[in-house]
Amino acid sequence: LDTHSHVLVQAGPLNFVFAEPSSTVLVYGLGLVLLWAAWRFYRHKKDSRSGQLWALGLLIWAVSTFSAGTSYQAFSYEIKCAGKELCSWTSWWEIWYLALYVLSMNLCAAAVAFSSLTRQARKPLLIYLALMTLAYEGVLFTGALLPQQFMASFECMVLFILPTFLLLFAINLTGYVRRKDPLELRLLLAWVLMALVTAAYFGFLVSGIAERLWAAGIWFNANDVLHIGLIVWVLYLVFRCEPLITDR
Repeated sequence: LDTHSHVLVQAGPLNFVFAEPSSTVLVYGLGLVLLWAAWRFYRHKKDSRSGQLWALGLLIWAVSTFSAGTSYQAFSYEIKCAGKELCSWTSWWEIWYLALYVLSMNLCAAAVAFSSLTRQARKPLLIYLALMTLAYEGVLFTGALLPQQFMASFECMVLFILPTFLLLFAINLTGYVRRKDPLELRLLLAWVLMALVTAAYFGFLVSGIAERLWAAGIWFNANDVLHIGLIVWVLYLVFRCEPLITDR
């Protein structure tokens, strides 16, 4: 508890440690923004396969975000530390977050396949996304049950989804060069923005800034950087990409 922001909640029968209040607001805020984005995609684009997949992917991403925020932030002490001599390294809340997040990202990638590729060209990508999802879930749950820390880590998940983002970047770059389609350019910029957000997360993580801020009584860490960046990314997706989404 000395290393994390927290408050002790005591109200009648309730008696628990609420961890990282400011970070919890940000991560649950991201979850709410994702729910709103999923609803907007479904409302405006439900007649297209790409719109349906975006809506489903964003909805599952929202569920994964609430699961992550519950275990990494809000109730991290109660779930992983309370009553134990040593805190647990992870929890099933976090395992399900990773499983659902990769599924959601691959559904969003499938949405791009329908908006950017021809029928023949999209089939190999859809097969790859299905196989990659199965492979990752196998690795993740094997790591959780063994247990093996890296296999059930955020870093391992990033390694699995990195090729997908590179493929999406290449698909939208090629599409824009060939057709000068505004949607291709906006999606291309979305992947650039996602890369910048990820780089900011890892950069802040290794910079030591969070530790210096906490020593001064200010709680702000790499997860906060990530969640603020992702909120901006989702807003960009909704206001700049969603209006142009349609099946090719």
